Amino acid sequence: MNSYVDPMTCSIWRKRMAGTGSSIRGITMTENMADRRQLTRVEMISRALCLKKVHRGELTEFEPPIEVSLLNLSEGGLCIRSEEIFEKEALVTLEVEIEGEIYSGINGKVIWNIPETGTFQYGLHVSNMSGRLFSHAFRLNTGISHQA
Repeated sequence: MNSYVDPMTCSIWRKRMAGTGSSIRGITMTENMADRRQLTRVEMISRALCLKKVHRGELTEFEPPIEVSLLNLSEGGLCIRSEEIFEKEALVTLEVEIEGEIYSGINGKVIWNIPETGTFQYGLHVSNMSGRLFSHAFRLNTGISHQA
């Protein structure tokens, strides 16, 4: 079966796995992780650019920036898809575009990755998520028009 359901956003999987210490594809589910997933997740596909990454003290600046796809976001993180390999624990700096509006300087730490055919999905913990970015994505996801 080639289809994939993200176990971190699937409530049935969360209920079955919460607190068990069991894992799927290298992701261990704990009660704490299930609690964190209560944050509203906005599903979307949008363009984003990765400007740089830092891993084990080594800085890599991407010139030109690497194009990635933003798949979803919450107040505490986001999920991207990329052909680039980002190591777990790497810090990446992104620029996200939603409806022509650019959100710069988004710093995320890679906390999980899932290989796909030719690409990878990455879960990033973001400590500096702007309220403007999340609100914009939420309005777009719920069909509320964006007011400039």
